[in-house]
Amino acid sequence: MAMLPLFTSSSDVGKLVYVIAGSTASGKSSLAEKIAGKKNGVIINADSLQLISALPILTAQPSSAIQKNLPHEMYGIYAPGTVVSAGMWLEKVLEVIEQTHFMGKLPIVVGGTGFYLKSLLEGLSPIPKISQEVKGKVQSIFEKSGKEGIVEVLKQQDPEILNKYVDPQRLKRALEVILGTGKSISFYQKIKPEVPDFTFYKILVDMDRAPLRINIKYRMQTMLDLGVLEEVRDFNGETHALGYHELKTHLTGEISLKSALDLMEMKTCQYAKRQTTWFRNQMVYDEVIK
Repeated sequence: MAMLPLFTSSSDVGKLVYVIAGSTASGKSSLAEKIAGKKNGVIINADSLQLISALPILTAQPSSAIQKNLPHEMYGIYAPGTVVSAGMWLEKVLEVIEQTHFMGKLPIVVGGTGFYLKSLLEGLSPIPKISQEVKGKVQSIFEKSGKEGIVEVLKQQDPEILNKYVDPQRLKRALEVILGTGKSISFYQKIKPEVPDFTFYKILVDMDRAPLRINIKYRMQTMLDLGVLEEVRDFNGETHALGYHELKTHLTGEISLKSALDLMEMKTCQYAKRQTTWFRNQMVYDEVIK
């Protein structure tokens, strides 16, 4: 990090929200900590995996010491297996931002889940809440028949959405909406979203590939030192956390630790590249830090 962003005066805190975007291992959390320390800030999570209470080492959640030193919100707040939509995250984060402003502190939203950040900056289409009964029905279809089962029902209920979505989670969401409201998710997406009434200062931490790879290797070694193998061994639920499958495969004796780490590094670098491309093209920033 060559510099810290230009700070506004404390009198602006009532509307100001810092938004820090960047790929995994880019240093965005460290930047958030520096800003929070200087500006009486609260760090608010915008990483989908860090919302889940399981695997805090593997998902690089702030340590208990860091969270004790600086206020953090929305880390590890959902049980394993919880599917958190952008709408769920946005509803919660707006509450936390309001509470942070009420306390006279600066909200600093930081994370690598781009769609979460974009929903905060631009709002989301007003889709009605879906009942737990409908969500449970869709989840049962998915657990029994996977993505193919969801697609088969959508062919009957909302076939046009299949031209738009291929991701299983988005397909599940589309099915929840059509079953829960009787209208396609596309109908609601055409409604102009309401933009949150805040003043956003948007920062992109845009690290070049070579130093980013070094950061990724360093983070992996830190995870090992902190006990990530024991953490993975003790967890048997579902997760999309990078490296979980590789480390679990090593722990069952199928591959060496070196092979697991090599695969983990490769997949993490690929994921970081996709994140970097998305952030560069999908959002506009007040400041870009190299």
